[in-house]
Amino acid sequence: MPIPATPPMNQFEGGCVFIDGAYAPLSEAKISMFDWGFTRSDVTYDVATVWHGSFFRLDDHMDRFFRSLQKMHLAIPYSRAELREILHGCVRAGGLQDSYVAMVCTRGVPPKGARDPRQAQNRFYAYALPYVWIASREKQLAGIDLHVSERVRIAPESVDPTVKNYHWMDLVQSMFDAYDRGHDTSCVVDGEGNITEGPGFNVFTV
Repeated sequence: MPIPATPPMNQFEGGCVFIDGAYAPLSEAKISMFDWGFTRSDVTYDVATVWHGSFFRLDDHMDRFFRSLQKMHLAIPYSRAELREILHGCVRAGGLQDSYVAMVCTRGVPPKGARDPRQAQNRFYAYALPYVWIASREKQLAGIDLHVSERVRIAPESVDPTVKNYHWMDLVQSMFDAYDRGHDTSCVVDGEGNITEGPGFNVFTV
């Protein structure tokens, strides 16, 4: 599928989405409520960061995205070079210097009555949003009060953790565990009680 010409700078000030083969304002971002990406979380994605006008390790993010597509038996109608051009186009059209840039592929909508995922037409989306911080500046300076939830992250035997996905039910419930106890945010554990990750962030110990 051919991609449109690179959009002009600030065409959609504040952010841009690439949908149905065209660049558009964020207000036109949409997905069918019958898409298995919505009804079954049958989707993969990746996110790259733009900081001071430059992408950070975009090749690594695209590598992971294409590996995830292969593992999920999904496909997009664009080459690696075209994907790069689309992502740059979203940032340019949004006029963004610091941004969050996503590439997404959903299973799509299968034919009526079908349950065979091979019959669905996969859908590709990309978008660029202004970069936001998970924690306020005050929390960054003072430290975040982290709650270690007893919620167990989905086992890697069930969902491959190397494929980025939208399975967040355990993470969201862990956030409520934290809020109910007066903490700022949470992280979950694996089946052996080891800390795995938080909602939208990794955890490292030094």
